[in-house]
Amino acid sequence: MTFELTIARRFTFPRAERQSKPSFIVFIAVAGISVGTAALILTLSIVYGFSRIIESKLALFGSHIVVTHASLKEFAKDDNILSEISQMPNVASVAPFLQRNVILKSRSLSGEPLLEPAMLKGILPEADISSMREKVIMGQFLSDSLRFKIPVLIGKKLAQRLSLTLHSELLVLSSAVAIDALPIHAEHPDELLRLLKLETATVVGIYETGLSQGFDETAVFTTLDALQKFLEMPRRVSGYEVRTANFDLVGQTAHDLNQHLKAPLVARTIYQVHASIYAWLGLQKNVVPLLLVMVTIVAAFNIISTLLIIVLEKSAEIGVLMSFGASPTHIRRIFISQAFLMSILGIAFGNALALGLSLLELRFHFIPLPEETYYISQAPIIIEPLHYAVVSMIALIISLLASLIPAHSAARLNPVHAIRL
Repeated sequence: MTFELTIARRFTFPRAERQSKPSFIVFIAVAGISVGTAALILTLSIVYGFSRIIESKLALFGSHIVVTHASLKEFAKDDNILSEISQMPNVASVAPFLQRNVILKSRSLSGEPLLEPAMLKGILPEADISSMREKVIMGQFLSDSLRFKIPVLIGKKLAQRLSLTLHSELLVLSSAVAIDALPIHAEHPDELLRLLKLETATVVGIYETGLSQGFDETAVFTTLDALQKFLEMPRRVSGYEVRTANFDLVGQTAHDLNQHLKAPLVARTIYQVHASIYAWLGLQKNVVPLLLVMVTIVAAFNIISTLLIIVLEKSAEIGVLMSFGASPTHIRRIFISQAFLMSILGIAFGNALALGLSLLELRFHFIPLPEETYYISQAPIIIEPLHYAVVSMIALIISLLASLIPAHSAARLNPVHAIRL
């Protein structure tokens, strides 16, 4: 194989003025493979980086599994069930919670009333299984020792909409029963008014997770005891939040919980709770196979067209080689070796280009994103060695397969006609 590789290297890097440099057509082919390889690696880095960041934020925001009533109604807290869940395999921690949709009212600096819908969630501060404690940017995390009727931890964006700062007061409006349980008609308006609950809440902390829609803009946290007293629902909860020891086994853990729990309690994974977001992330990943096919086609055409042109340019040299005893097999190997050399060069440059651009983006953040839409403010990039290895192997294999066509054409040349050309 040394003979074929030597000739292939001479064809790829013809000697000119005592220097070895690739011809223009070889340069174009190498550049095409480089750009295609870099584009696919960057796409994988962004798509999977985006998914990883969003999934990690969702996991930090709440629980991995939620155990609720099948009809999402409140039910009595049962310490025995809590104990049983905590003893299940792969369950790291479990905590009760109560949540209710409310209306928050405050006033702007000019005195204009401000109203915003929100989801008020009561948790046990000492048993909180989320990472909200780490996301507090102002004030403090919730505590049962706080001397307020309803201490609240509110998202930064929602606080800005309501013109709230630390220790600001706001009005919380809710109903004594769930919204779907409210009567449509009532004989006396007083019946509906009696179902309404009003209480003053105090902002004790402001958090920011980077998740806007459905999270920072709507989720407000308070203590479980304060919310139970406000709704006059002692020992009532909306469910239990479960955090797993191994997140990769979250599906199996939810299945085990459903097998163990009695109706009407059901366990749902984070993938089911946030199904729309995960479906959106899955749609992003569906682009990867299409890009892989496109890059493969580009690489194949690059190699085929380049080698066919080289076959035409080197017809005389091929004829001379055949006249000295080179067999068609040798000729095939020469052009396959040349494709190998060009592919290695293109893949190496492509990897270097992708890595360089990734490091620059991580350092300077050239690509901003609207956080309201994408939940993040800059393009997510992860440098995953597996992506580089997989893309490089695919590009190399496709290039070698594509080289079989021009290699076969070169091997079929008539040496006499080739020398006359």
